[in-house]
Amino acid sequence: MYVPYAIERIRLSRNVSIEELRYVKKTSPEFFNFIRHQNCGEHIEFLASYRKDPYFGVYIEQMLSPEGLKWLRLNFPLIKQVAEEEK
Repeated sequence: MYVPYAIERIRLSRNVSIEELRYVKKTSPEFFNFIRHQNCGEHIEFLASYRKDPYFGVYIEQMLSPEGLKWLRLNFPLIKQVAEEEK
């Protein structure tokens, strides 16, 4: 779910919204919590470990492209912002 969704946002140069992240937090709490406990660099390392995956590898290459890395760095702080809302 997350990887193809992120690729579409990268392709369109569209950031995620706070509302979209709240929805992910509500509907996929395990996934959201996994991401929120990483920093951007750790998440990039995690993604890189799937570069050779027969299904996700093509997506991961796009996420690790210059455009994808820029998108990740711009959007990652929003995850932390939504995570802080519960405090």
